Amino acid sequence: NASVMPRKKSLRGGVGAVGSAMAKYFHPNEHIHEKYPENFQTRRLENVTIIGDGTELVRQQQQRCYYCTVPGIDDVLHIVAKHFKVEQPPAIIFEEERLPTDASPNGSAVAPSLSDQVEESRRSLQDVERNVLSRQASAEDIAELRGRGIEVYDDDEPAPENSWAQPSVGEWFTPTICPRRAN
Repeated sequence: NASVMPRKKSLRGGVGAVGSAMAKYFHPNEHIHEKYPENFQTRRLENVTIIGDGTELVRQQQQRCYYCTVPGIDDVLHIVAKHFKVEQPPAIIFEEERLPTDASPNGSAVAPSLSDQVEESRRSLQDVERNVLSRQASAEDIAELRGRGIEVYDDDEPAPENSWAQPSVGEWFTPTICPRRAN
C-alpha cells in the first residue's frame, strides 16, 4: 500500500503573493505555448506573482481570476483563482477572500461577528417604548409620550406614499350575474 501525501491547502491570495500553477491554466495561452511549446500541458510554473484580481471570461463563464506575472514572460497573464496555489502569503489579502476575523488594511476588523451585531441590536432597542397593544392609544397615553419628548402620530390616515386613489378611468360596477356562469 502506497501512502498518499495529503495536498497542502493554498493560502489566500493578494497583491504580492507568490505561488504556482499548471501552465495550461494561464490565459492567454499563446504566451505559454511560445515559451514552453513541448510540455505546456504538464509543466508547473513556479514563482508566479499575483499583481491583481478580477473577473474574466474563461470557458464561456465569467470567473474570478488572478492577474499574474510569470518569470520569462513579459505579458500579464490571468488564471482562474481556484487553479492557483498560493505558497507565500501577501501583505494584504484580497477583499473577496477575507474572513471576518482578518484585519483590514487600516488595522480594524473587517466585520463584526454575528453575535456582536445581535448584541448591538438588543442594546439599541432598550430605550424603545413598548406600544404593541391590541387597543388604541388613549389620549392620556399620547399626552404622556409627548411629555417625554416623543413624537406621536395619531391621525389614523395612511402616509401619502401608502394612500390609494381609485382610478378615474372606466366604469366600476358590481356584476349581478356570475361572469363564469353567464354562458
